Amino acid sequence: MLAAEEGYQVRRYSPLYRANYQSPSAERAAEINRFLGNGGYDFSDEEAWERRRRTGFTPSERKRRVAELQHHVSLAPSFARVFDRGRRLPVWSPRRMTVLTSAQTYSAGFDIAAMLVKHGAEVIGVPSAQAGNCFIDSLHYTLDHSGLHGYISFKWSRRFPNDPERGNLLRPDVELTYDYLARLGFDPNASVRLALEFLGYSHAVSASRD
Repeated sequence: MLAAEEGYQVRRYSPLYRANYQSPSAERAAEINRFLGNGGYDFSDEEAWERRRRTGFTPSERKRRVAELQHHVSLAPSFARVFDRGRRLPVWSPRRMTVLTSAQTYSAGFDIAAMLVKHGAEVIGVPSAQAGNCFIDSLHYTLDHSGLHGYISFKWSRRFPNDPERGNLLRPDVELTYDYLARLGFDPNASVRLALEFLGYSHAVSASRD
């Protein structure tokens, strides 16, 4: 998980960012102030990504990432028990992985799909609503005179920095076409049936038709 290529993100700090995050830690506030002097753009994640491509993780970076992962795992006690039990089992790599996407695949759902793709998963279904390289995460604002509310992104995310095609559209390896959907009578589970068919379980698809 730590070695998976996640790409990078560029943040823009601003007075609006500070207004949305009222109580940053002293360390975080100092970091924000440092980047505000450069127009508010924080390229440290991109710089770290480029450094990892050249030299890999430094011992200190790996240690920090392991500690960060353990912290996030500890926040979900039920998952932490499964995770701890899994670390004591032999390493296992699946022969094949498939991930289903739909037009509603975005945000955290898209992140998981993209991560699995980078581990060799094949994508089945409909192209996702979200692009791999896009603006994400938003700040809330209210216009002074009209009182209208709105949101504006403060982060540029490059999930596929070296793959402009996938960065623009995560196209499935096996796409759910209109013809296939119509042939199944517009079954809402058509993507699942397409995946079963692709994996060689055509008898299961035939049975579900009956």
